[in-house]
Amino acid sequence: MSGCLAIADSTIIGAMTPPTSNSPFNRANLVVRHDDVIVTALAYTRDGNVEGPSLDAEAWQALLTTGQALAVPEPAALVSGAALWVLRPSLPRRARALQDLRTSGVLLHEHMLGEVDSWLVLVDESQPAASYLRDRWRAEAIDAAQAMARSAQWPRAQAEAEIAHAVARGLDPEALAFLMLTYEHCGRQTRSTGILTMARSSRGEDFARQVDERLELLRFQMAQPVIIRSSPSTAHAGPARTPSLWAQMQVVARRGIKQTLQQHPNKAAS
Repeated sequence: MSGCLAIADSTIIGAMTPPTSNSPFNRANLVVRHDDVIVTALAYTRDGNVEGPSLDAEAWQALLTTGQALAVPEPAALVSGAALWVLRPSLPRRARALQDLRTSGVLLHEHMLGEVDSWLVLVDESQPAASYLRDRWRAEAIDAAQAMARSAQWPRAQAEAEIAHAVARGLDPEALAFLMLTYEHCGRQTRSTGILTMARSSRGEDFARQVDERLELLRFQMAQPVIIRSSPSTAHAGPARTPSLWAQMQVVARRGIKQTLQQHPNKAAS
C-alpha cells in the first residue's frame, strides 16, 4: 500500500540497504516516519510530500531482523531529495570521498557509523553536485583499473572495476565491460559471462551489445604496447598517461576511415 507524508513532519529512521555488504558502496532509499506511519521514500513531490510504500512497525522490524534494511543510529529530519549513501571500508579513497561530499555542499548530516565501520551518509541528490561526484568517482576507478590492467595487476584491476560498477549511476556499459575483462584474466570466466547475461536480461539485447562492443575495444586496447616518448621538453614531466578508452575508439575509427579511402581512392576525390 502506498503512503504519503509531509516532508517537514518526517523523520529518517533507516534505509533499504543491508547493514553489511561486499559492495564498497551502496545507495538506498530512506525509510521515514511520522507518528505511527512508516514510508519508504521513493519520490519527493513539489508540494512538500514524500511518497512510497507504507510499512507497519512489524514489517519494518522484520526487514531489520533479516538484514534487508538498516536503522540509522541517529534519527534525522527529512529533506527533499535525501538518500543514504553507504561508504564501506573496502572503498578506496573513502576519506577523500567523504571530504568531496562535505565541500560540494550535498552532505545533509555529518556521517554516522554503521556496522563493520561503514559510514552512513545522508546526501541531497536533488543537487547536481551529487550526480557529478558519483560520475567522477566512477571515472577515477575506471582510470585506476586501466592502469592496473596495463601492468598486468589483474586482481587490483578487478577491485577497481568493481568500484566503478558500484558507484556508477545505474548499469554502465564501460564498467561492466571492464568487470568482464578483469574476471576473464582472474580465471572467473563463468562470472564474466554472467555479467553479459545479466545485462541482456536487465536492459535488453541492444544494451548487451553495447557491453560486448566495449569489451572488444578493451581487449584491443590492452593488446596495444605502451609507448612512452621522451623529449627535452617532456623528459621531466613524468610518465605518459595511457590514452582513455574514448581516445582509443577514435583511433580505431580513424584507422577504418583511412583504410577505406586507401582502398577506394575515388571516394576521397568526391
